Amino acid sequence: MSPFFFFARILIADGRRLGHDGIRKTEEIIKPGMVVELEKEPDNEWDREAIKIKMPGLGQIGYAANSVHTVVGESHSAGRLYDKIGDTACGKVLYNMGAAVVCELVPNDGQAE
Repeated sequence: MSPFFFFARILIADGRRLGHDGIRKTEEIIKPGMVVELEKEPDNEWDREAIKIKMPGLGQIGYAANSVHTVVGESHSAGRLYDKIGDTACGKVLYNMGAAVVCELVPNDGQAE
């Protein structure tokens, strides 16, 4: 399988985008090499292709970016990712960009191929 990169927006618990202090905290918590869990959210009333991003022990930390206008570089939007995964999948963090991370889709055991 060729690498498939996706972009995840990180949110705070009440759904607002992270401010400056929150960005510093995500850079301390989410490190390259960490594995995140992806879970489709088909009942999301705003986005039928929503994909939650979760971390073990923390729960939901954000969503896969859902628009070609909100992704970075060669990463893909949730719409492109949605049909490539089952109900759940795993991603490996490549870069932490503060309010967002770039991840590579990996097998469900969290190991890159």
